[in-house]
Amino acid sequence: MPYQGDLAAVVARLRDLGVGFVVAGSESGVLLADALSAALGTPGNGMRRPRARRDRFEMAEAVRAAGLPAARGIATASVDELLDWAADLGEWPVVLKPLVSAGTDNVVFCESSGQLREAHARIMGSVDRYGRRNDAVLGQQFLHGDEYFVNTVSRDGVHHVVEVWRYHKRQLGDGRTMYDHEEPVPPADPVVAPLVAYTLAVLDALEVRNSAAHTEVMVTKEGPGARRVRR
Repeated sequence: MPYQGDLAAVVARLRDLGVGFVVAGSESGVLLADALSAALGTPGNGMRRPRARRDRFEMAEAVRAAGLPAARGIATASVDELLDWAADLGEWPVVLKPLVSAGTDNVVFCESSGQLREAHARIMGSVDRYGRRNDAVLGQQFLHGDEYFVNTVSRDGVHHVVEVWRYHKRQLGDGRTMYDHEEPVPPADPVVAPLVAYTLAVLDALEVRNSAAHTEVMVTKEGPGARRVRR
């Protein structure tokens, strides 16, 4: 059933079919799935700030608004604004990436203003992995530490942890990285309890109530800090 912009028509068809649950099949469908679920009245997620479950800048702002730590950042189409933000931040490297893509698509670690300019031009001149033209760039503080991901399933706001893994990455030499391998983390590992507690608080901040989620978290010397939540 292709979606061509007419939400009401799709909702009517799904209602006729007796659909009782809407789940996004990939990241590109997250916002539509939430809108359909809200219109149908089926179990879904909070709709006060739905874009925060897709837009990386909005996500970090929602997490921070809940009193949780998150990387400092800026979303802008202007390279000059990015440069001013990096100067105010006062530390290199900084991370540039598209707002709503996935994986390591155009994620660049910039060590200087020159590299930041180049990365900005590259991102703004390309489309993301879902074919959407990048109309802004996300600049983020680089977090030093180990990266983990926590997979969960939530129903009616109750979160169930499925697994915790640790990422291992390699630098490619051009400011980008690649995922090398991942390893599961035993539940008894001391990092798991605070990592899980932080992750569940992030899910609440993003109003994830009925969904599977994949939450990527950097654990720094200060503790966990959210990098991205995928659904």
